[in-house]
Amino acid sequence: MLNYFLLRFDPQTCSHDVTEFSEPAEALAALRRTEREFSDSHEVVLFMADSLDTVKSTHSSYFACAAEDNDADQAQLSLLDDSSNESLESGLAAVQAERQAVERMLAQIS
Repeated sequence: MLNYFLLRFDPQTCSHDVTEFSEPAEALAALRRTEREFSDSHEVVLFMADSLDTVKSTHSSYFACAAEDNDADQAQLSLLDDSSNESLESGLAAVQAERQAVERMLAQIS
C-alpha cells in the first residue's frame, strides 16, 4: 500500500519536515496549505511511496544534509546490493505511477 509523504525542505538551512498521510484528499489539502504558507522560503513536495525509506532512496538530495551527519546512513547506502537496487527500481516505478495519478487529481482540483 502506498502512502503520501509531504516534504517541506528549507534549502537555506538544509532542514526538512516530513508528514505521512494515508488518504490522498488529506495529503492534497495539506500540500496546498503548506505551499501557501512556505512557498517563498521552502520547497514543498508530495511523494507517494511504500515507505519513507523509499522516498529517502529515490529523492536522496532532500535528505543529503542529514545523511552527511549520520555515518550509519552513509554506510547503509554504500551497502546496497543488486537486489536492493531492483527493489528500489520497482518502488520508483510504482511511485512514478502514483505521482501521475496525483497530478491528474491536482489538475481536476485546480
